[in-house]
Amino acid sequence: TILCFRPPAGHRRLRTTLLFAPQAYEGAGSEELTDGAELEIALLTGSGERTIVLHKDLDPVQVPDDRGELPIDASFDLPEGAEVELKIGPGQNGQLNRDWVTLGRLIIE
Repeated sequence: TILCFRPPAGHRRLRTTLLFAPQAYEGAGSEELTDGAELEIALLTGSGERTIVLHKDLDPVQVPDDRGELPIDASFDLPEGAEVELKIGPGQNGQLNRDWVTLGRLIIE
């Protein structure tokens, strides 16, 4: 999933939450569980430059702190005409099974 936003230039803060469904990391055989997900927030300029402001590899099977509602909070300076990109992709092994991530209310201020 890739979401793009074009807020006004200046100092900005993006806040949201991520939540893995418990069924993604509990109960099934290990080959059926999620391998996690990747979260990335980047700034995209009109010239094609991409600057990562936040990157997280989430693995609720191996990392108990990645379970439950995870707060996401990123502050950055957005250049004139740039976009904010929020990307949620597959885990480190690139598998898509059970990558059930829910994005909470998203605020850019």
